Amino acid sequence: MTLSTQQIRIIAEPKASYRERYGSEQDKTGNRTQRYIRAECRNQFKLEYPTVEIPAGWRDTIHHPYIRVTSVTVSNEGVPTVCVHPYPIDSDGPNVWKDPANNALYFPITNEDFIKGRKSFLVTRKKLVQNELKLHGYLHIINSDQRHIPLITNKPLSRQLIKIYKLWKSQLIFSLTDYIDNNVFNIFPGSSVSSQVMSDESNQQRDVDAATSVVTTNNPDKNFTICVPERGNWVGGDKVLMVLPKLDRKNAFHVYFDFSELNQKINIQYELVDMKTITFQTPACLLAPGDQSRTVPIITIQNEKVIGKFNFFYISPSILPTTNMCSTCQLHASSTVVRLAMSNKRPCPNSENLLTDQEFDWE
Repeated sequence: MTLSTQQIRIIAEPKASYRERYGSEQDKTGNRTQRYIRAECRNQFKLEYPTVEIPAGWRDTIHHPYIRVTSVTVSNEGVPTVCVHPYPIDSDGPNVWKDPANNALYFPITNEDFIKGRKSFLVTRKKLVQNELKLHGYLHIINSDQRHIPLITNKPLSRQLIKIYKLWKSQLIFSLTDYIDNNVFNIFPGSSVSSQVMSDESNQQRDVDAATSVVTTNNPDKNFTICVPERGNWVGGDKVLMVLPKLDRKNAFHVYFDFSELNQKINIQYELVDMKTITFQTPACLLAPGDQSRTVPIITIQNEKVIGKFNFFYISPSILPTTNMCSTCQLHASSTVVRLAMSNKRPCPNSENLLTDQEFDWE
């Protein structure tokens, strides 16, 4: 595998939880740095912003290297297709090419980046108000000119788009590209990698509500314990919400992944969300990769009793292009040439009709 086709390595993930801001909010703070998407605090270099590794070999093999950052929706059971996220990302960094149609930014890799061996991205993200989302219309499928047309009812389009695509969630895709000329970029095959899922912190309770609303299921474990999501990447790193009806938060408890075939257990560090809900990140699957996806029990112990059990589904690496690539990245398996429009500015329509959380009918 050549340097130009190896998958990009993220060394500072964007925060899994953040507060989305409307355009009007971004200009009222008086502190522009507060607008940027921040990195998780726990990273090796204590970096403030999402960062990827820059191998020195790229300098000699790529004429004009750029990193493309794209914002996309998160695949879910209702809509497995990954689309361009409608909430626009932007950057005021120097020499950044902007592609509003694909909600993508192209950042040049500089000599300073090669010296440091890494590049950080100062990216803002604007939450659309109701009128803006209505004008945006149906979402585009990632790396395609086609629009995704979901089955919708007579409710307002903007509300349905938020509910169907779970627009309070998103991911960033980082891709290695080479600037050719006349606003044309070549995306290298296999270089793309997706960040962890980012969620608007004001909407995290929706995931809990969606989980607790499950009444009947073919999986008996779900009547005992509920997990959202139910499946994840073989290499781990997925953020999970777990509802434990029998949890007594006054007493200590511990959670672990039980790899019984290997006689090994991985204890999990968790955080309490409410009286009966915890959140944590999945570890990498310890089982040898194969052609089949595998289930691994997540077990919760309190007072020496099992109070929660759920069979978590690890997706086989054979289904994904590489063990580090999620389902989103399958869409980047072949080289793509992108031509940008001659514009480095994104329109910012004004609207006073903000669509707040209370305006939604989630049923």
